[in-house]
Amino acid sequence: MEENRAKAGKPVSPHKRCDEVNFGAQLADLKLDFYKQTLLLTALLELLIGKGLIERNEFAELVKGLDAEVKAEPGANQNDEHSFY
Repeated sequence: MEENRAKAGKPVSPHKRCDEVNFGAQLADLKLDFYKQTLLLTALLELLIGKGLIERNEFAELVKGLDAEVKAEPGANQNDEHSFY
């Protein structure tokens, strides 16, 4: 950001800078929401496993199957290194 301003030789408008700050705040909010959802899902999964309602390997196989289905959809990135397993 600062490099772009220095190269262009133009000051950044307060409105644009405010938009950048807002974008950063929105990104931080999304990261916090993602963390909370992950924490809740992990707790729920551990509770279900602990009560014997689901087996860990059963869940892992389900996740693998769903991941494969999503990757098989048209337009899906086949080289996605962010697989669950």
